[in-house]
Amino acid sequence: MIVIPLQVLANVAAIIIEESEVGDKEHTTWRDIFILVDLICCGAILFPVVWSIRHLQEASATDGKAATNLRKLKLFRQFYIMIVCYIYFTRIIVYLLKGTMGNMV
Repeated sequence: MIVIPLQVLANVAAIIIEESEVGDKEHTTWRDIFILVDLICCGAILFPVVWSIRHLQEASATDGKAATNLRKLKLFRQFYIMIVCYIYFTRIIVYLLKGTMGNMV
């Protein structure tokens, strides 16, 4: 319940930092902190999913409903991991392109 608002706050703060002067002393430090908070929040959201999958695997041996829930949870985990990878992969590529293009000019 705390993680998602914290992630939203970190992303809004990162946008505000991007609009500030790059020459500010703390600009890169705060930007890196907000990116780290965002990554930690993504991990914190994934942790309960993985934890639930482990418990449902144990229960699925005896209960048919647990087996159905396990399949749904595994599908959600795959979806969430793909979304997180896509978001951060595109952010890293954009950052690398900005860095290489900045050096060329």
